[in-house]
Amino acid sequence: MDTYSWLRELADSWVLLAMTAFYIGAIIWAFRPGSRETDAQIAGIPLRNDIAADLDAAPMKEDA
Repeated sequence: MDTYSWLRELADSWVLLAMTAFYIGAIIWAFRPGSRETDAQIAGIPLRNDIAADLDAAPMKEDA
């Protein structure tokens, strides 16, 4: 058996099985119980600085 045929057989069987197991593991990890709070914090990362910038840009009241 030459190298190409051996690698092709390996990719068609064991590597496909390993990639499927990794995919299912990633799905289970993403939807595991208790990850909702962490996911909510991560989802808010892009907006953290925008809220602070809006407060800094608010017009100041001048005392007359």
